[in-house]
Amino acid sequence: MSFYRYLSTVVKTTNTNIQTSVPSGIVKQLSKYSSHKELIEYSQRPIQYCYPNRMIEACSQHHSEPIDLIKTASDFHDQLLVRLAHCLNSFQSIPFLPGVNPTLLSLHERYLKSFENLIQFPKIKTMKDEEKFFQLINKFVIQNNDVIGLLSTGCNEAQKHFKSYKILKDFLDNVLHIRLAMRLLAEHYLELHKQQQQNNPNKSDWYGAISMKFLPVKTVQQCIDDVSSICFETYTV
Repeated sequence: MSFYRYLSTVVKTTNTNIQTSVPSGIVKQLSKYSSHKELIEYSQRPIQYCYPNRMIEACSQHHSEPIDLIKTASDFHDQLLVRLAHCLNSFQSIPFLPGVNPTLLSLHERYLKSFENLIQFPKIKTMKDEEKFFQLINKFVIQNNDVIGLLSTGCNEAQKHFKSYKILKDFLDNVLHIRLAMRLLAEHYLELHKQQQQNNPNKSDWYGAISMKFLPVKTVQQCIDDVSSICFETYTV
């Protein structure tokens, strides 16, 4: 039985006893968030994988219109809710015992709180709204700096309770993939906001977190130089 199905069953049950006190406590812990209907709605919406491409295109030097921060923030708000809902769906789909692991449960609750904060954020209509949204996203990024470490710790603690390696792998793949996308999109928006506050943002080689003069050959050459240096220091070759 998945963690979500178990919680749903306990919530619908009217009889309580000592044996269910711990699970009931977990139910109360997660049930204090009121955005369950919205969570279901957003989790059923597909992730728009073309959205990052649109963000890059909007930053292109060939794009005729200036960047509209209000529209950018509004679109990102919507896309972040979809991705958070899919991430939470992954947490709620794992078996019950891994789901109640304290470390994984703390991450589950953290993402629930983030979703609730975002769903309650008013529609972005003015630059003042956009500034408040910027502060919210900045806080979101800072608060989730330790997700990778906690996810690793939680899965290591609960790995014996996963029915198979595939269930654990699929869970990690989904959460890490979505987490990476949310992080990149959030950092791009934050940098874009900061640059638009400057007097001459278009003079920079960076648009948001995107380098407009990125050359793959330079990155490859840097990797070659780094590996060559390590080999020389280690093997004198």
